[in-house]
Amino acid sequence: MSILLEATKFPKATYMYWQKRFDRENPDEEIERVISEIFEENHGNYGYHRIDDELRNRGIVVNYKNTAY
Repeated sequence: MSILLEATKFPKATYMYWQKRFDRENPDEEIERVISEIFEENHGNYGYHRIDDELRNRGIVVNYKNTAY
């Protein structure tokens, strides 16, 4: 592994960090699915504000700081 990290100039700490996070579940998976549905239903013509409004119409309130957008 050290030869591979050295050859790619990839820090070992970064490799270990992502290795731990690899098997984690995505907490925003449901929100991302709904956003994709809204986007596809409207043929890709909805932007941030319209998607946010549609989420609120469906009863899903997402904070603007959420990374699901």
